[in-house]
Amino acid sequence: MTDARATLHLPPLYTGAAVEPLLAGLDPERTVVFVDPVVRDALQRLGRPFAHVLKVGAATAEEVTRLRALLPALDAPALALGGGRVLDVAKLVVRGETADGLPRPRAGASAPLIAIPTTCGSGAEASSVAVVTVGRVKRPIVGPALRPSAIVHLPELITSLTPAQRAAGLFDAVSHLVEGGCSPLASDAHVTLAALLLPRALGLLQTAVGWTPRDCGEALLTATLAGAIQDVTSVGLAHALAHALEPGSGLGHGVLCAAFLVPVVRWNREKSPKFDELCARAGLAAEDTLERLDVLASLYGFRRPPVPRSPEVVTALVRDPCARTNCRAARPADLTRLLETL
Repeated sequence: MTDARATLHLPPLYTGAAVEPLLAGLDPERTVVFVDPVVRDALQRLGRPFAHVLKVGAATAEEVTRLRALLPALDAPALALGGGRVLDVAKLVVRGETADGLPRPRAGASAPLIAIPTTCGSGAEASSVAVVTVGRVKRPIVGPALRPSAIVHLPELITSLTPAQRAAGLFDAVSHLVEGGCSPLASDAHVTLAALLLPRALGLLQTAVGWTPRDCGEALLTATLAGAIQDVTSVGLAHALAHALEPGSGLGHGVLCAAFLVPVVRWNREKSPKFDELCARAGLAAEDTLERLDVLASLYGFRRPPVPRSPEVVTALVRDPCARTNCRAARPADLTRLLETL
């Protein structure tokens, strides 16, 4: 795994005994803490009060602007505790700016940003991507400045998640491994690492009801590495569909990835051998893997929502950068046919 990890832009990762010295070095009067208001355990885990605690709402351009106005200073060190929504908003607040209503990376931004994921799926802690809703459209914002300075893993924060929350996160991570490992931007080293992690992710997904503390740590590491892979390779149409349908659907990103990964992979396999090659390298049977994912999605209650077969959805997919790195070329007419199969 070491050779494959060397191809990633992974921030320094702190876990176990290395965590306390890192947190102890933060100035509680200057450090800004971004937190999901419902995840109280994460804030208590810091062990001391911080003067600036910002509660993150929806991942929207408006929320980014609101929170940026509350920063005590643009160069203030920051700590983000939460899932992908909180981490993405924090990245754009601390390392971004807004022009014409659209957040973007800020040139020269270098304020320290420590990411502490409280879910095991998005991989936002390891990526230079932040996804926010602008209007009614989810937009991936990309730039090296958005990659956090450091990652902290606290497996004890994962123990409080329900099995469905764990599974939703891991379906996102599995989607990163599958779509990243099949991406035209993936090197042989990326495919090797994705193939190494995929059986581990599937095993954790199958046993999410009864994770041990060690399993929680493994899930965090798997999700972080999967996020680092997709940071380099990007993803594909399962993610593009999730982006297009999440606003207004009432469903989370991981649930939508669970709903669309299998049908998108089946559609891709009509023209591309990459998923079969990834599974062969992972020691998995391709069709058995898809059936297993279908069963697990049903087990956790992740059902595919109705998909509007409209020109607006096709346009949203065409404009999503993830569609451009799908392993099967996707022109508007192809996407129309894909929507008809869902």
